[in-house]
Amino acid sequence: MSAPRTFALACALGSTLAGCNLFTVPFEVDLTLNPTKPVSFELGPFSTECDDPTTRVDDSPGWHEYEDHVDGAACVVHVSGEMPALDMADIKDEIDAQITDLGKDPADVTVTIDSMSLTFDDITLVDGSGASVEVPQLDSWSTAFRFQGEDLASFSGTDTHTLLAAATSFDLTDAQVAAINDLLIDTAAVTLAGDADMSLDFENEFKPKLATVDAPTLQFNFKVELHASGKVPIF
Repeated sequence: MSAPRTFALACALGSTLAGCNLFTVPFEVDLTLNPTKPVSFELGPFSTECDDPTTRVDDSPGWHEYEDHVDGAACVVHVSGEMPALDMADIKDEIDAQITDLGKDPADVTVTIDSMSLTFDDITLVDGSGASVEVPQLDSWSTAFRFQGEDLASFSGTDTHTLLAAATSFDLTDAQVAAINDLLIDTAAVTLAGDADMSLDFENEFKPKLATVDAPTLQFNFKVELHASGKVPIF
């Protein structure tokens, strides 16, 4: 996991040590975290008809479900799931490394994450071997993400092109950032959950093509960017 590091250090020194913000030096850290592999949701095997029941797949330690159903004049393929998005222990290790580089003990430093964003891109359809699969034309699609159980974002499109081109970044809310700071102390895993619907009319070739693919899998990459700040004791 790569993590570009930048620092901004400032200390206004006065005639006494008290002039240096009560014997501390403020600092800032910007981190970019790229998970080591794409997020993957296996779809299928599907039949050629719009009658596949709900199937649950346990992707330890996450899970996802998929099914399809008739909705008016369309067949809707629905996928939902939850997975660990990032490990707060990794983030804490990165921040602690910054503090250690300053010659200080991380145990003596209080750090606050001020902001965080998630970026999703490189949405692709692959088969069971990981080879890229041409995505049949969709009529419409929609998806929504939840971060630690709270709504993060939703977006949609009218065709396959808009789905594959959806490189989207979302800023966490103040409440979500506050929850992340609590997890920075407990160093627990952060969960990302989502739902997606892919809609097509009955003359569309999407389902027949999916039925011929071995373990069709929807995958995408995501990136985490955060800004944190704190104060390092000068002694």
